[in-house]
Amino acid sequence: MPIIAPPNPETRKIVSLVTDLEQRMRRAEAGLRAAQLKNASITDGGLNIYDDNGVIRTVLGKQTDGSSPLRPSTTLILLLFLLLLSLFLISLLS
Repeated sequence: MPIIAPPNPETRKIVSLVTDLEQRMRRAEAGLRAAQLKNASITDGGLNIYDDNGVIRTVLGKQTDGSSPLRPSTTLILLLFLLLLSLFLISLLS
């Protein structure tokens, strides 16, 4: 039967460091499983979306040429709504 010596200061320090490292690894691994962009924002930039081959499929936000995606104007949205509404009403009447 092996003789177990009482913990000495060096052993306590090593155990403390290993315990600290285990806790840090658990927190880091939990962070990798969590949503990474939950409360993130992009200011004056873009987010590149790549496919499995590493080819850029789309860019969210500022485009590579410095432009921003077009936003539909209120007038355009209203016209589209009226067009859809009129098509719906025509379908009801026929």
